[in-house]
Amino acid sequence: MTTTFFGEFDLASLSLWLFFFFFVALVVWIQRENMREGYPLEDDEGNKSSNEGLFPLPADKTFKLPNGRGEVTVPSGQTPERPDLPLKRVGPGNGFPLEPTGDPMLDGVGPASWAPRRDVPELDGHGHPKIVPMSAAEAFSVSAGRDPRGLPVVSGDDEIVGQVTDMWIDEPEQLASSLQPFPRPPRRARSPCSKRTRSVATTGAVRSMPMPPGKSRSSDPILNRKKGDTRHVSR
Repeated sequence: MTTTFFGEFDLASLSLWLFFFFFVALVVWIQRENMREGYPLEDDEGNKSSNEGLFPLPADKTFKLPNGRGEVTVPSGQTPERPDLPLKRVGPGNGFPLEPTGDPMLDGVGPASWAPRRDVPELDGHGHPKIVPMSAAEAFSVSAGRDPRGLPVVSGDDEIVGQVTDMWIDEPEQLASSLQPFPRPPRRARSPCSKRTRSVATTGAVRSMPMPPGKSRSSDPILNRKKGDTRHVSR
């Protein structure tokens, strides 16, 4: 009497166990790939964490960046964190707030905190800068609401500290991103400028004033793009 090769073998059980081991291996691989940035873990003081997690760090992998921006190797080539931050603990355990030890606005902590990153503009899917000045984007215009260009910038003490000279727009999203003021010597006056303008220091430097996202009002500028125009601004 002859039998087939799988005559006494449970193929359904084999399929189930193969799927189980494949799924476990997939979860482990995804988690290790997720550890290429932000690892190894550190405590609130920047020291190496005593709990590194269940899985080890993955081996280095080099990624070629688009638009001629070179290569990056992670996890060893991550942008280092800012060292020696002027902060101190206010409690014994991790997770407690950190208190500035100096001037937080000058030291870049708290509301003035920042993270080190490459000083290059953000690009859209075509390799062009996302945020561009409206004066150089001929395809865009203000189709509704108040155009803030030309309005004075008024500080909280009713001092005119500049004038809005341009609007920077997020070209792919077709949204106003920030206002560009030109500082000038202050004088006391009141102005009916939009509530979204912000005060700037009269140091002679031109700075952009971000327009925070929120519920739109009837006076907010609405951008319009010419139909069929696919030109981009080069900066």
